Amino acid sequence: MAVVLSSCSSYKALDIEVLSPSEYQIPKGVKRITLLNNSKEQATDQGHYTYKHNITTAYKTRKKLISKDRITVDSTCTNALYSMSNQLKASMLFDEIKLGRKEALPEITAHNIDEILNAQGTEALLVLESLNYEDKLSHLHYSYYDVTEKELEVSTRSVWLLYYQNKINPPYRFIVTDTVYWNQEEIDRPACITEAVWQNSEKAAKKITPYWITVNRLYHSDISLLYHTVDENIKKGDWDAAAALWMQVYNGEKKESMKKARMAYNMALFFEIKNDLNTALEWLENSIVIFKKHEAQSELKVCALYSDILKRRISLNEKLNQQFLGN
Repeated sequence: MAVVLSSCSSYKALDIEVLSPSEYQIPKGVKRITLLNNSKEQATDQGHYTYKHNITTAYKTRKKLISKDRITVDSTCTNALYSMSNQLKASMLFDEIKLGRKEALPEITAHNIDEILNAQGTEALLVLESLNYEDKLSHLHYSYYDVTEKELEVSTRSVWLLYYQNKINPPYRFIVTDTVYWNQEEIDRPACITEAVWQNSEKAAKKITPYWITVNRLYHSDISLLYHTVDENIKKGDWDAAAALWMQVYNGEKKESMKKARMAYNMALFFEIKNDLNTALEWLENSIVIFKKHEAQSELKVCALYSDILKRRISLNEKLNQQFLGN
């Protein structure tokens, strides 16, 4: 997209938020869910390492383990449950989300899960089965610059089990791994581990509920006052005002000009923002017809990319509708 944009200086880029479906669909009728912990806190002497990297050239590095460290990180399992709870609430799939016990004992097993479900008075249990992490603090010494930097790498792994009341579906088990890096002068290792655990749970929630992602889009602009007003409306999030001005230009063009095609392209973006993807595709196809008449190859490349994006979003929206209507 960046390559295409470089050849089409009249287009501007912006970020928008779109909803993406999860890999797994919660069964229909599950409106109440309770989160429970079944994982012990990791021991303070496990998974903490300090290394020294002597970097002599761009291609040669000597790595040495300096120490295995003892670090206390409080309530990682509780933080994981709170993070998961926040994400489930944001999905708006459930009427009730409860945060149950935070301790790992007594152990939850297949033998007592029905009893626990009944005791919790819920339709589903989301259980944190295990949570592990490993952090590596590296002292990176660049011999040719005689400079030393610090880098922290935190790898996390969580295992979750989703149980249902009356065994309407078999338990769903999913595993999430993630790695986060910090590169700064002062590194608070416990705080970084807590942050990495929080992010791991956010990633885990995306396995079972729809989630928002940031994507890049293009629209046609210009240096005139009208387009400046459009840009200001977009910055304020007033897409209706922006679209009204685009339509003013579109209707003002009597012939099938390049300007008319670009406004049709912009209207496709407007309808995508409104989540009317089929209408967006119709406007885009309108712009493609005009661009073809002008043999505008750069604009046609942009349109081809956008057409693929819209068609994929239409397909994903069908899955999203199933997830929301199914619940």
